Amino acid sequence: IPNAQTGDYYIVLITNFSNSAGFILLNQTNFGDPDAGSTDCSIVFNEFICVGSFVTIEASDVGGTNYQWFLYNEITEVFDILTGETNPTLDINTSGLYRVEYLDSLGDTAEDETQVNITELPLPELSFIKPLEFCEGEEIIIDATPSNIDDLEGVTYTWFFEGDEIPGESSAVLNATPNNYGIYTVEIGQIV
Repeated sequence: IPNAQTGDYYIVLITNFSNSAGFILLNQTNFGDPDAGSTDCSIVFNEFICVGSFVTIEASDVGGTNYQWFLYNEITEVFDILTGETNPTLDINTSGLYRVEYLDSLGDTAEDETQVNITELPLPELSFIKPLEFCEGEEIIIDATPSNIDDLEGVTYTWFFEGDEIPGESSAVLNATPNNYGIYTVEIGQIV
């Protein structure tokens, strides 16, 4: 970056709108010079998942063969084999530096590495003690505010009646229509 200033950070964002295969090479030309700074070209994926869920990562060439996945062991400073993980994709729920080695679609040996940072989001905790019962014509108010709401971020609500989404109902509290008997359900999500 010409005329880069000491103390400033520069970020390069690269997009590939054509979805064509290729490569990008970034290197620091003044490495070792006084006040040269440093260049970090690592690719990091930050993923937010619910407790008990997973995220799928994949090799850059899913048409290859002989895949073997590895996870970097920070204690031994080597990649450990993930036994039995021989597909082009890998389901994970642990942060770490992952590597896959394989024969690409041309028969050449290839490898990919990716750093994945996973943050587990807490599950909403609801405590409906028993089925709600109401008399005919009585107003029905259902409160689905999780008891651990302070631990959650960007909470969303989608209400359903008898399996069909109720249009416009997106708050924690539902004022149901009197005499509209049936099963109400709520889907609680998080936007991060």
